[in-house]
Amino acid sequence: MDWQYMQSKGCFFLEEDGEIISHQYRMQIAQRSMVYLTIKPLNLSQVEGKPSPWLSVDTALYILKENESQANLQLVCFTELRNREVFGWTGELGPGIYWLIPSTTGCRLRKKINPVTDEAQLVYRDETGKLFLTKEFKSTLSDIFEVIDLDGNGLLSLEEYNFFELRTSGEKCDEDAWAVCRDNFDTKRNELTRQGFMDLNLMEANDREGDPCDLWVTLHSMGYNKALELTEACPFVIDIYAEKCKPKIKAVHMEACSGQLEKAICKSVLSKGDAKVMDGYENIIVHTYSCDTWITSVIENKSDEKVIIHINNELSKNCVNNRGLNIFAVEVGPKSTMIGRLVIGQNGILSTPAVSCIIRKIKAIGGIILTASHNPGGPNGDFGIKFNISNGGPAPEAITDKIFQISKTIEEYAICPDLKVDLGVLGKQQFDLENKFKPFTVEIVDSVEAYATMLRSIFDFSALKELLSGPNRLKIRIDAMHGVVGPYVKKILCEELGAPANSAVNCVPLEDFGGHHPDPNLTYAADLVETMKSGEHDFGAAFDGDGDRNMILGKHGFFVNPSDSVAVIAANIFSIPYFQQTGVRGFARSMPTSGALDRVANATKIALYETPTGWKFFGNLMDASKLSLCGEESFGTGSDHIREKDGLWAVLAWLSILATRKQSVEDILKDHWQKYGRNFFTRYDYEEVEAEGANKMMKDLEALMFDRSFVGKQFSAKDKVYTVEKADNFEYSDPVDGSISRNQGLRLIFTDGSRIIFRLSGTGSAGATIRLYIDSYEKDVAKINQDPQVMLAPLISIALKVSQLQERTGRSAPTVIT
Repeated sequence: MDWQYMQSKGCFFLEEDGEIISHQYRMQIAQRSMVYLTIKPLNLSQVEGKPSPWLSVDTALYILKENESQANLQLVCFTELRNREVFGWTGELGPGIYWLIPSTTGCRLRKKINPVTDEAQLVYRDETGKLFLTKEFKSTLSDIFEVIDLDGNGLLSLEEYNFFELRTSGEKCDEDAWAVCRDNFDTKRNELTRQGFMDLNLMEANDREGDPCDLWVTLHSMGYNKALELTEACPFVIDIYAEKCKPKIKAVHMEACSGQLEKAICKSVLSKGDAKVMDGYENIIVHTYSCDTWITSVIENKSDEKVIIHINNELSKNCVNNRGLNIFAVEVGPKSTMIGRLVIGQNGILSTPAVSCIIRKIKAIGGIILTASHNPGGPNGDFGIKFNISNGGPAPEAITDKIFQISKTIEEYAICPDLKVDLGVLGKQQFDLENKFKPFTVEIVDSVEAYATMLRSIFDFSALKELLSGPNRLKIRIDAMHGVVGPYVKKILCEELGAPANSAVNCVPLEDFGGHHPDPNLTYAADLVETMKSGEHDFGAAFDGDGDRNMILGKHGFFVNPSDSVAVIAANIFSIPYFQQTGVRGFARSMPTSGALDRVANATKIALYETPTGWKFFGNLMDASKLSLCGEESFGTGSDHIREKDGLWAVLAWLSILATRKQSVEDILKDHWQKYGRNFFTRYDYEEVEAEGANKMMKDLEALMFDRSFVGKQFSAKDKVYTVEKADNFEYSDPVDGSISRNQGLRLIFTDGSRIIFRLSGTGSAGATIRLYIDSYEKDVAKINQDPQVMLAPLISIALKVSQLQERTGRSAPTVIT
C-alpha cells in the first residue's frame, strides 16, 4: 500500500543578536501508523549544477507529543538518520497531536561582515518614466515566494502571507486588507499568485516614488544582503510519510526553540544517555546520548552551588557548535530551587533601572523591588512590592497570577529577627541558619557602579563632559526629588561628567521623599519649573522616586511633553553611539501617548508599535529584537539597553542631542515641529476619586460609545466640529506571543485623527485615578507654537460633556494637568 504524503516548507532566520528563529509546526496523526519524517535545506538555485550555498547548514527536527495541552510536551524522537543533507526518522506514532520543532546549531549560519561593494538595483524606469522591477530583483522575489509558499501549491494563503508580513513588518494583514489585496492583484481560489506577489512589491515601490528603502527592509528581514545574496537565512523543507493515514501539518509559530524543547531534550538524555561522573567532581554528572550524526550532552549539577564548566573541543576534528568557539564555559545552577545568593544595593538602595541592569549583568533569576514608584512615601504613603524577571523587566501577568495563586496556599512562614546584615559594607556575607536551611550568600554591591558602567558603553562620556564642564558649558539643574536617583546624579553627572555640585538638588534619598510627591510633572516638580523660569539654566530635569521617570525642561521653563521627548530622541537617535553600533529595530509607544513618534517612524521607514500602558509590553518586543526605543506619556522613556524605563538614560540622551545639535531645547523642539508637524497633547489626572463612582462612569461611557448610532455622531465646541470615526475599548494582540490584552482604554477617534481617551489607572493605594488624554495633530506652521490648552480646549470640552466626568466625580478641575 502506498504511504500517504504531506510536505511543508519553512526557514531558519538569523536575528541581530545571533539567535536563530524558525517556523514551528503542529502535526496530527489520526491513527497509529508507521511514519517517516525528513528535513533538509531547500535548494532555490535556478542554475543547474549550482547548488544553493546554505545546503551545508545542519538541520534537525524534534518531534514532541502534546499531552492534554501545549504546555505539556514530551519529546518522542528526533531525526537521527542521515543521507547527505537529508536528516530523517522512522518509527511508529500513535494517534494525537505532535509538535515539530526544526533546529540547527547555526554553526554555518552566522553573521558575516564581508563588505558588499556593489549594491543591487531593485527598480528602474523606462523612457516613459514607468517603474519596473529589475530582472535580478524579480528572481529574488521568486525565491522568496518559493520559501513563504509553505504548502508548495504555488499560491499564498492569508496564513502563509502573514508569516511573511510578521517577519518583514511585525504586523499581520487582516481579512479586510486581504480582500483589498485579492481585488487588486492576481489571485486564484482566494490565494495570491506569484505574479500577484510581484505586483504587490512593485506597488510598494510606486508608493515610495521609486525609493527602494522599504523593499530593502523586506529583503534584509528575509536574510538577503545588498548584493541579493541569501546570507542570514536557510530555507528548509519537511516531508512526512504515513502508512495508514494522511498526516496533517500546519505552521503555527515563528520563534526560537522553546524552553519546553530544551527541558524535553534534557529529560530524554537523562533517561536514555550514558551517565559518567566528572573526574574529581562527584556531584557533577555528564549524561551523553550518541547517534550517527551528533552527540548530545547534558550536565547535571547535584551540588548546592552554581558551577562553571569549561568545555574544550579543540581535539575534535569535526566538532561544530552554536557558540562559534571550541573552548567556552557554561554555567550550571545548583540542584536546589531555593535562592542561594541575594544581591542588594549598598544601604539597601537601587534605582529601578539599576535593578534591571544588574539582573541582566549577573544573569539573576529575577529581582524584588520595594518601591513607592512615583507616589508619596512614608508611613501614610504608598509602598509596593515589584518582581522583575530574568530579562530585567516587570513580570508578565502569567507569572504574577501564578505567584498570587501560590500565595493563597501559604499556611505559615518563618522569620529570623536576629539575622543582622550590614547593608553599608560592600562584599559577600554568608549565613547558615543552624543547618535548618542551606547556607546562602548576601552580596552588597555598589549601587551606582554597574549602572554607570553600562551608561559609559552607551553614550560618549567625553563629549558629555565637554558639554557640562567645558569653557562653554551647558548650565543644568537636576532635581532628584529626594528619591533613589540622587546618588546616581551626583556620581555620574557631577563627579564624572563635571557638572558643578550645585547643579543637582534634593539628592539625599529620604523615606518620605521630604514630605513631597516624587512625580516629575509640572504640578509636583513646580519648584524646578519656577527655578528654570529665571533663565539661569539651559536644561532642567526631574526624576521620580525610583528613578525610572523623567521630566525635561528647557531654558525659561520650556516644557518638553513626554510624547514629544521620545519623538525627538527618535529623530536624533544616531546622536547616541549605542544606536550607531546596534542600528534601530523599531519604535514603540503606549496607546495613550500622542502620535508624535508615529510621524518620525513613518518618515524614517522604521516599524512603529502601539501597545497598552505598561513597560512589560515593550520588553516582549525588545526580547524579540523588534524594538530599540520606546516611551509613554507618563514620563517614561527608555531603550533596549535594559527592560525598564530609565530616567537618567533619557537625560543623557537629551544631553547627547544638545551636544550634537548645538541648539537650545526650545529650538530643537520647534525645528522638530516644523519638520514633522505637532501633536498637541494634554493629560488630565483626577486622583483619589471614589472607586465605585469612577467604575460606574467608565461603564456607562462604554455603553454610550458602543451604541450603533455613536459612530458618525458630530460634536461641536468653540466653532469646531468633530465627527466620530471610531469608538472602542483598545485591544492589543502581541506580535511576539499572540497574547491578547483587552479593555486597555476607551478611545474616541475623530475623522481628523484627533483622539479622546479615558483610562482608570494608577499605582497608588487610595481610591481610583481617572486619566483623560487629548491628542490632536497640527501641520500648519502658523499654529504649531500655540498653547496646547488653547488648541485642545474644544476637545477637552467635548470629553467632559460626553463622559459627564465632573458631574460623576464632583471634581470641577483635575488634580494634575500635563
